[in-house]
Amino acid sequence: MVGDFNCVPDSGLDRLGASVSASPDAGITELERFTSAHLLADVWRHMHPCSTVYTWVRPNGEDASRIDRVYAPVSFTFSGCETLSCPLSDHDTVVARFAFHFPHRAGPMETLKPAFASTSQWWDDVKLRIKRYAIQYCVTRARRRREKFSKLCAEVKFGDPSAVIALQTYLDEKYHGARVRARVEAVEAEERPSLRFYQSVSSSAVTDASRLCALLMGPCESLSRLLERDSRLVPFVVPGGAKVKCAQYADDVTCVVSSLGSFRALSQDLSIFERATGAKLNPEKTKGLRLGSWRYRDLPFGASWSDQNIKINGIWFGYDAPGDVTWARGLRYLRAGSKPLAPAGFRS
Repeated sequence: MVGDFNCVPDSGLDRLGASVSASPDAGITELERFTSAHLLADVWRHMHPCSTVYTWVRPNGEDASRIDRVYAPVSFTFSGCETLSCPLSDHDTVVARFAFHFPHRAGPMETLKPAFASTSQWWDDVKLRIKRYAIQYCVTRARRRREKFSKLCAEVKFGDPSAVIALQTYLDEKYHGARVRARVEAVEAEERPSLRFYQSVSSSAVTDASRLCALLMGPCESLSRLLERDSRLVPFVVPGGAKVKCAQYADDVTCVVSSLGSFRALSQDLSIFERATGAKLNPEKTKGLRLGSWRYRDLPFGASWSDQNIKINGIWFGYDAPGDVTWARGLRYLRAGSKPLAPAGFRS
């Protein structure tokens, strides 16, 4: 039994935030009654009795919980359970590994030859049936969508204004589905689609260009979301109370690390991101700035460290950062791209 249960068995271990001290709700009470009656065990908690992990984290990082779980009969042999970040969802994936055995039950039909010689043959037959049903469903659904598209096109030709809106909605949904499938295939293949792939779906229209930018920024947005959701990364509190773990501008991601333990979590998150997208961290182009007591120390992360200042997206940060150089350059660009104001009552 798997799913997003929206409740946790242990608020102390499975929940983070203001709601940790909340009393158990009716949902977890009924769920525990059901699992007890059917002898089901929480696989992850069975494998990690005292560990803490969260499968969902609020975007601001203040609340988190382990609401995605896998339950299996206690008679199964559990061999492992782990959570993996999913770039296509705000929830993590829970992977459980176990072996199950069918009990031997004697009966009057025992002398008959069983339908399957082994469990593996039975499972192969089940997979084949599922595949047939899935293909049949997809073929039927595709045929209905083609009929709907032909009908909408015919109505548009006859000048039906409502059909134009319906056709636009249909094409937007079709485009969204193609984009999701492309990202899923890229993650499954552990490679990043080439620029030619993205160029093939672009056009001169402004809306299509905006969509193309969204596709190109998708991997970086997945990385920033992964870092923001990782409860092991200790955020840096800036004046005003805001908590910052990373900042993103276009395809550049800047991480703020305020504890030595966060380096390990950052390395693990980057490893997950590399496996999912096929991208690799280039240590030569990765710049780091050591501040405070960390200056002149060896830090456990492959980067070109500086103890003085570095430039991030054209802005200097650090000790004695040449701010006048940064802002003078920006002021030149601003003056070059601006136009003089026209006198009152006139238009230029």
